[in-house]
Order: sequence, then C-alpha cells, then structure tokens
Amino acid sequence: MGMKTHAKDLIVGHHYPALNGLRALAVLGVLIAHSVTIAAMGAPAETPYQSAFLDIMGIGWVGVDLFFVLSGFLITGILLDTSEKKNCLRKFYIRRTMRIFPLYYFVLFLYFSITYTLGHIETFGTSEIMYLLYAGNWDEWAGLPRPVALRHLWSLAVEEQFYLIWPAIFLISNKYNMAKHVCIFTILATVLFRIAFVWFDYHDYIYHITITRGDSLLIGALLAIIIKEKGLHYFNIRKSIYVLTIGCIAIATLFCINGNFAGKTPLILMFGIPSLFLVFVPVILLTFLLPRNHIFQRVLSSPALTFMGKISYGMYVYHWFVIILIHSLNLVPFEDYSFWSRHALFLAYATPVTIILSWISYEYIERPILGYKDKWASYDD
Repeated sequence: MGMKTHAKDLIVGHHYPALNGLRALAVLGVLIAHSVTIAAMGAPAETPYQSAFLDIMGIGWVGVDLFFVLSGFLITGILLDTSEKKNCLRKFYIRRTMRIFPLYYFVLFLYFSITYTLGHIETFGTSEIMYLLYAGNWDEWAGLPRPVALRHLWSLAVEEQFYLIWPAIFLISNKYNMAKHVCIFTILATVLFRIAFVWFDYHDYIYHITITRGDSLLIGALLAIIIKEKGLHYFNIRKSIYVLTIGCIAIATLFCINGNFAGKTPLILMFGIPSLFLVFVPVILLTFLLPRNHIFQRVLSSPALTFMGKISYGMYVYHWFVIILIHSLNLVPFEDYSFWSRHALFLAYATPVTIILSWISYEYIERPILGYKDKWASYDD
C-alpha cells in the first residue's frame, strides 16, 4: 500500500509496545463486562436502550480470548527464538514460573486466609485444591462448586495447562517441521469438540475447559510459526484489513441472530469463538505491518495503554475481587441510583482501584521477582 513499515525488523519473541496496548484493551474489556454484569444485579434493564447497553458491554468477555491468542503468539515466539539454546525447556519453565506463580499464589493465600478467618471455609475441599493446582477450570465439569470470588481464575488455569504441555510438543514437532501441522490439526479438533459438546447438550461446561478452549492459544502459536517460517512479507495490510472486515461482519451477524454475543450460548460457542480469530489475528498483524506513526500504532503504544498492558496480569487477577467487594459493601446502593448512574459509578470505583492495586502489586511483588529471571535462567548461559 505504499507505506513504510517496521515489519522487516520483527523478531517474533521480542517485546513490542503495541502488543501491550492490546493487552490493556483485553483486560479493560473483561473489567467492563464483569462490572456491568454485577451492577445490573441491582439495576436491571428497563428499556430497549438499556438492554442493548448490557448486551454490547457484555461482549467484553472476548478480552479473555484476545489474551489467549496473544499468549500463544508470544510464548511460541519465545520458543522459536530459544529452541537452539542450551536447556531451553528448563529455562522456559523457570522463567514462566517466576512470571505467573508469585501473584497467583499470593492472591490465593490472601483469599483463603481471609475466608478461613471469617468462617466461610472450614476445611480445604477438592474445589480449593483444584485452584491450588491450576485446575480450577475443570471444577464445573467435575460437578464441584466454584467459589464466586475465584471464578475468573479459570482462564489462568487454561493458560498454565497450555504452558505445561505445549513447549515440549512444540520442540519435538518443530524438530521434524511438523509444528504448524500439529497446530492446525489441534485447532480443528478443538472446534469440532465444541460443536460436538453443544450438540450433545454439554455447552454449560465447555466454556472453561482446556480441550474446548485451547484453539485460541494455538491460533496465536500458529501465527508465530508462520511469521517465523515465511516472514511478514507473506502478509500485507490490505489482506489483513479484508480479513478483519469479514470477522467484524461475522460477529455482527451472529450478534443479530443470537440476540447477543454471550460466550456461553451454543451459537457463539460453535461459531462466535472462531469468528474472533478473524479479528484478533489481523489486528496483531497490523501492529507490525502499519507504520509506527499510524494512528492505530500511536493509540496502542500510548503511555496509558502501555502502562495498563504492563500491569494487565495484575488487573485481571484483582479486578473481580474489587468488583465483588464493591457489591458486597453496597458502595453503590441500587435504590439510590438510576440504571445509568449505577453503572457509571461502578466503573468509576472498579477501574482506578484495580489499576492502583495492580500497580502496587507489580512494583512490590512481580517486578522484584522478575529481576531474577536472567540471573537464574538466562538463555545466554
């Protein structure tokens, strides 16, 4: 299209500010969707405009899938860049552990300590143990109760299970130039699993379990493999925008047919999640293909979004606790506020409190530990 880009400089596993911007948008979408869901408990929709607002804001759940695609892309990029390094698998696991375990287990420790002290938990049951083992996404499938305050951690369990299994599979399959084929086969199998589960009326469970949600991570992995194999010149801006347009039309069509884009409804589980890939993949590509001075790049690389992207892990972990606390303390009494005022106030409380908590957590829990990654598991050793 005649525009100079920075595509030729792309190294798949490296850091790019615009991707942090996408992380920020993903976590903000989830925060808004969850905030609106809880706020609506005290201020249900009474007009078509209010119903439309709830349906549109509820689409924020797709931020989880954007996180998945980005994680698959970035993790596979790291594996591609380090596969020839000595002890790369051991170092990968050490570095991942240092990135995700400290905050996760810190939050679980706080949660279990507080609930035990308040008498809400007398003994550790199977549900609690599953969260300690990063298996909380299987609790509903196993017929176990899901603690309300921990329900958002299912996606971290999916990612951790992916981190545990995928690196070894990738390194073995990549050795025989089969990684791309493994991705494609598994993505298709996952989509077929979802359709089959819906067909046999198991759709209440499949939103959370790894075998029916792993395709989002593998789409990102496949994109990283193709870029590494063929280079960014294999793609272009015009085609990316074309695919993005098709994805948006598909999502809008499904929204109209279904009446909403709720992630746990059968139609969206079968066709909505694959439609998201037609949006997320070209959006990721455009962060590399468009020139740095393009408005798209400038927005995603803006200080505010870059900052929130940096603390997005903490924002995701903390936001639901903040929302539940606002609701439990009745900080926005539904009898005192109109529909619109209640939703605005809920977000006005939840967003800054989540950001502040996440920043403190990043500065005093996450970053100090991350400083030891290169000391304990440097890829250059």
